Amino acid sequence: SVEHIAEGVYQVTPGYLTSCDHEPPHFKFFGRRATVFAEDKLARARNVALFVERVPFLYLPWLTVADRQSPFFYIPGKRKPWGAFALMGYRYELPGLPGSHKGSYKLDWRQNFGWGIGMDHRFESPELGKGLLKVYYNEEPNRREKRGGGLPKGAHVNRYRFLWRHAWQPLPDTSVVTDLQKYSDVDFRKDFVFKEEFTKDDVTESFISTVTNTPAYTLSTVTRKRLNRFQTVTEAFPQVTVDAREVRIGESNLFSRTTFGVANLQTVNAHSADDTDVVRVDWFQQLKYALSLFRPIEVTPRVGIRQTYYTKDKQTFIHSRRDLIS
Repeated sequence: SVEHIAEGVYQVTPGYLTSCDHEPPHFKFFGRRATVFAEDKLARARNVALFVERVPFLYLPWLTVADRQSPFFYIPGKRKPWGAFALMGYRYELPGLPGSHKGSYKLDWRQNFGWGIGMDHRFESPELGKGLLKVYYNEEPNRREKRGGGLPKGAHVNRYRFLWRHAWQPLPDTSVVTDLQKYSDVDFRKDFVFKEEFTKDDVTESFISTVTNTPAYTLSTVTRKRLNRFQTVTEAFPQVTVDAREVRIGESNLFSRTTFGVANLQTVNAHSADDTDVVRVDWFQQLKYALSLFRPIEVTPRVGIRQTYYTKDKQTFIHSRRDLIS
């Protein structure tokens, strides 16, 4: 029943609160008596129980719900493969630091995976650039054993993830990009993150990249390392490329461009100790002639040569060279 107490104040006996759109709702906060302040968009209740489906999950002596952002969040529900779940946490911002620093602490419970803890932190500042840190740990065993072959290696206990992404410009002409992702097993993302993140944010190869861009040349380096044994990755220790800008030869209409690269590569296969390593040296030279027969038609003949040297050949495992003229 609903009783009008004062202007904009109502008392509901009994009643429940929920943000679930289904009927009946998957979860609800049920209380014997609640007071609703319509103008303030606020409701207060005592002796409240949280029901997930028809199962009481949590008792609260009091509860206040307001139509405004709160640093605390609580998301109960039920879905595959978690079963019943409750995702809890606290959002924070760090004042007094240069730029923007904010994130959230997480404490989650899932019926089929037990308790998990984690943290997400984002920052952006002129001095530090943009960064994202995500860590999560779940030490409970997976209670949802698969029939037949069991669980993938690493998925029985101590499941975790570590993600670090950073874009930084330490010098006006130099940028550094870092992407490191480490997971305990191949099914972690499918089991512990929402579908949106799992489908849109695939696990990439971990790398650190630097690019120096000047009027005369571009120097790029890539260091790539496999951090997850379930991935097949071509590692680079490192891969360096110099791309010289197009320059004019003397007073002629002839222009030259040069690209030179060296890479120490090693392909490591998923769940295997077998690997293939090789050193590659690559050189590309292009010449072009700016020929203007009559305006506005211009003809630019080009000729290029590429030479690539490998310390090993795939079939014979001895050094080889590949030449290309176009």
